[in-house]
Amino acid sequence: MDKVESVIDEVFGTVHDEPLPDSGNIIGFLQILLKTELECGQLNGEGEAEQARILENYKQIDTKNKAQAYVKYMTDKIEATKSRVAIKRLDASRGTLLDRIVSLTLLLLRGPSAEGKSHFISSTF
Repeated sequence: MDKVESVIDEVFGTVHDEPLPDSGNIIGFLQILLKTELECGQLNGEGEAEQARILENYKQIDTKNKAQAYVKYMTDKIEATKSRVAIKRLDASRGTLLDRIVSLTLLLLRGPSAEGKSHFISSTF
């Protein structure tokens, strides 16, 4: 099990189904994942109808649990796409960045730690 999967597994049981904030880091990271999903779809030859479906599905993400499910889905989709597409299109540095984005999104979804510090701050710095 890699680092991202261990973070996902740890967080799945700890977040209550709360509404997502209107703005902030969580929303920004989810938007990066949406952009990535759209790009993966293009690389996989998906048409305009599938791209529209992706956008509609994304618009339904309004709680932290739905966001977690989307992050898990995108982790699997990124790995599958990297396996199918030439590495020159999804180079190692981008994969590493996407892994970090997934991890940070999950940590932000968890909220403040027991010590009152943000998990993002305490786990990143």
